[in-house]
Amino acid sequence: MIKEGGKVRVLTSEGKSFKGSFVIGADGRSSKLARALGLNRDRKYFGTAVTFGYEMTGVEPDEKYALFQIFLNETPAMRIWMTPRAGSDEHFAMVTSLHPGCDHAAAFKRFTSEGHFAPWFAKAEIKRPLAAVGNMLSHIVDPYKDQVLLVSDAVWCQEAEMTGAIISGWKAAAAVTYALVEGKISREGVSEYINWWTDEVIKQYDYQDMVRNAVLPYMLTPDEIDFLLSSIKKTLPGMLDPYETPKLISGALAEVMPMIARERPSIMQKLSHMRDLPLENIFGGCIRAGFPALTLN
Repeated sequence: MIKEGGKVRVLTSEGKSFKGSFVIGADGRSSKLARALGLNRDRKYFGTAVTFGYEMTGVEPDEKYALFQIFLNETPAMRIWMTPRAGSDEHFAMVTSLHPGCDHAAAFKRFTSEGHFAPWFAKAEIKRPLAAVGNMLSHIVDPYKDQVLLVSDAVWCQEAEMTGAIISGWKAAAAVTYALVEGKISREGVSEYINWWTDEVIKQYDYQDMVRNAVLPYMLTPDEIDFLLSSIKKTLPGMLDPYETPKLISGALAEVMPMIARERPSIMQKLSHMRDLPLENIFGGCIRAGFPALTLN
């Protein structure tokens, strides 16, 4: 990417060239634009998330339209994510970890052929393998530089999720439209997007809350996780929000903490450590095992 006479030119790996007044950088968690602009250098790094899985038909979970997160009895910690594909009978089932050297395929095979969840996959058929690699990073505080606006996963911590991605892109597009109409090809011209990002994301959402979604299997054993989550007896509201969901679970757990303290005091001690320890300490092994150069250099 280069600037020419007040314009921005983007060169692709295929040799194509695009020139415009602004660039909206929506190129994902491993954003090349963020790297090229040097906007990743001050971000905190917590590990490289590697995900491997399949699009499958014939999967028969207990709840057909639920999103499942299942902690595996593996060392290092690994988990299963499974979601239905809208408008079809397909599911996307994947195993993910913060240790890139793990044998994800072998863990997935054990999960689908042995133990409690194996019956879900008795009639399953693999349609397509899928994989993803991305780093866990803190937010980019300032999403604008040199007529480039970064949006969605390129600027977010981990993932913006679907709603966050749509809102981020819409806000950036609206700001660029205003800047073009007003002839303000500058930071001032797109200030509506920058101010929204600062006020509604940076000031409202602590990236550490997002990263702590991955903490549980690094602090508790699978047995302890089972005990902890099975202690919640009431039905919680359905929600796909990586910031609000942990608050719902924490509120429900607070109601049963006296029982947990009596019956499993070791879990209480670990939960205290999980809350108080710096994330750098919790994810120390993941940081050493990962590949920060994917995004930080």
